[in-house]
Amino acid sequence: MGPRERADVILPPFEMAVREGRPRSVMHAYTDTDGIPCAADEWLLTELLRDTWGFTGTVVADYFGIAFLKTLHGVAGDWAHAAGLALVAGVDVELPTVKTFGQPLLDAVASGAAPEALIDWALRRVLVQKIQLGLLDPTWSPVSAALAEADLSDAQALRGSVDLDRPANRSLAGQIAEQAVVLLRNDGILPLRGPLRIALIGPNADEPTAVLGCYAFPVHVGGQYPRTPLGIELPTLREALASEFTGGRIRTALGTSVDGGEDSGFAERCGSRAAPTSWCSLWATAPGSLAAAPAARAATRPRRGFRALSSGCSTLCWMRGHPSWSPCWPGGPTHWGGR
Repeated sequence: MGPRERADVILPPFEMAVREGRPRSVMHAYTDTDGIPCAADEWLLTELLRDTWGFTGTVVADYFGIAFLKTLHGVAGDWAHAAGLALVAGVDVELPTVKTFGQPLLDAVASGAAPEALIDWALRRVLVQKIQLGLLDPTWSPVSAALAEADLSDAQALRGSVDLDRPANRSLAGQIAEQAVVLLRNDGILPLRGPLRIALIGPNADEPTAVLGCYAFPVHVGGQYPRTPLGIELPTLREALASEFTGGRIRTALGTSVDGGEDSGFAERCGSRAAPTSWCSLWATAPGSLAAAPAARAATRPRRGFRALSSGCSTLCWMRGHPSWSPCWPGGPTHWGGR
């Protein structure tokens, strides 16, 4: 990506968000433009964001974004160099841990690579934000009101004391999910009517966390504690289909794993070759699991008239069947092969 494409295509939505939405914090991206990473781009984070767009809040690093200046982008020779580049560019806070904005940043200041005055400006912005949020008020407490009287030393006793899965939340989530579906074409197949025969293809048919975003708590944090239950009711895609279409017949095929790239499962087609057009074909996929898709066309090609639903990238799209795969992605439908 060059500067013209970034200015004409990428930046306008962010400019509107900053000017109209007035966010208090902005996070830089991992990307680079003409070899200049965002975390080290003074023009982007200071001249454009602050001086032109008028942003006055804090700029925080994407996870390990400053460290990536050394380990990924290769523009910094050591941690002190990376810290100095980020501070000069306009980054105020390092996330998620202090990898470079500790002693390495002090070393950068001592060597003259980063002006000490920039640390003062970064500190000022952080403290102003904390004051605005009331985090420095004498009465502020990190404990929520719901747990004010609880014994925080007993983790087991705290379980269930706060309802994180209220019916109202589920209802709203369902409404948002339904309204977010993009219907490309409906030639009479919708709404689905049972009994149906459903082919559920992909590695996430029985993985409950596959329907969550990557930053949902059970995925982002819960994965570090595999023995801890989710704490919420989270049916799998297979279970949800069985509940919705009680008279339907559901068959599954692995296809491939999420990130392994195996193709041995492509030969299993849930009986699709002999299936009539009344079958409903669903792809229970995930980002990266379609990498071997072109090689799988011959083994998994649905008949004309199939309707394919792809859950890749948490995007659900109904499409008219094609003689080759037709999964949907956030950028629109992708077709391998043609009629």
